[in-house]
Amino acid sequence: MGYTTDIQTLQRETSTWAQNVNLSQREINWQLKIAETRAKLRSTYPNSLPWQCTSLRQINS
Repeated sequence: MGYTTDIQTLQRETSTWAQNVNLSQREINWQLKIAETRAKLRSTYPNSLPWQCTSLRQINS
């Protein structure tokens, strides 16, 4: 691919590239089960996590 000679050509090529990229993207499913989430976060947050606390007093202490 060479250099573009004018702004219209650049805009047309950029638009075509963007459309091709957007059409070829795949959807990502970010949903995790609670057990998977806890396992993944255990190394990052090794101590008690907010959803494991039984009261607000535990969170604030």
